[in-house]
Amino acid sequence: MIEPLAIALLIILIAIGLFRKEGADRVDAVIRRQDGEETRVHLEVANSVFSKMKGLMGRETLEEDGGMLFSFRFIRRPSFWMFNTPLSLDIIFLSGDGTIVDIRACTVPGSLRPISPSEDCRHVLELSGGYCGKHGVQLGDMVRFVFPLTRTFRDRIVQAPGECVP
Repeated sequence: MIEPLAIALLIILIAIGLFRKEGADRVDAVIRRQDGEETRVHLEVANSVFSKMKGLMGRETLEEDGGMLFSFRFIRRPSFWMFNTPLSLDIIFLSGDGTIVDIRACTVPGSLRPISPSEDCRHVLELSGGYCGKHGVQLGDMVRFVFPLTRTFRDRIVQAPGECVP
């Protein structure tokens, strides 16, 4: 009896994820290098379980300053892969305060190899492959999110100390 009920629940959860409006949340992020220079990126927010699983899969193009933000409720060591992703990406792992703790630059399109940070993180940015090298983004640089966002999502983001959230 439990098995049919579990299957039905799984189907409902998948349907909710499939029909949730994707791309509804967007946020800009400012990357402040240690030399004080700043660069801005425009991010789609992976705002559902389905959008976090899908990521940038199937995308043929990505703006040079575009990408996706994954934000996790708890600090963790997430794992990504490039399955069905025809673009090379730079994957940036952030601590809860926005410090870049790891970068996996120029990932291999279509690779099934797991991509994980060397330490726990709270947020992950996926940007166009080569972005970090072109803009001098390195470990220890800081990222801050530029609002407005929907209140629900904004409340889940942890800003660096001293940052004002409207």
